Amino acid sequence: MRTPKYKFIITRKLKLGEYMLKHWYEAKRPHKIPDKISLKAENQDSTIAEKKYDVIVAGAGPAGLTAAYFLARDGLNVLVLERGPYAGAKNCGGASIMAEHTHKLFPNFWEECHCERIITDQSYWLMTEDS
Repeated sequence: MRTPKYKFIITRKLKLGEYMLKHWYEAKRPHKIPDKISLKAENQDSTIAEKKYDVIVAGAGPAGLTAAYFLARDGLNVLVLERGPYAGAKNCGGASIMAEHTHKLFPNFWEECHCERIITDQSYWLMTEDS
């Protein structure tokens, strides 16, 4: 079992400006973000737009990838679309993965996954009209 190194608290600042978001991408993932993405996969004769899918999942965050995994495992032809430069880049849920549920779905997840950081504490801030 890993020993937590960090303690993170959710703050009430929810929206980052475009500059900060771009800066975060460059600092976090030091790669060039393409101006235009080709829908034609390497070594394939057809484009993504020409193929037929049973399910199209919007978002490659924790929920989208979990849904896509189980649908594909059950034999469906699944396409996952992500608007960010990599899976989970535009995360809307805080990127927290619940340990108990993850262990039930993927028993070896914690041994195989390279976690960015472990959250040891989580807080919520509520505001009232007079706060």
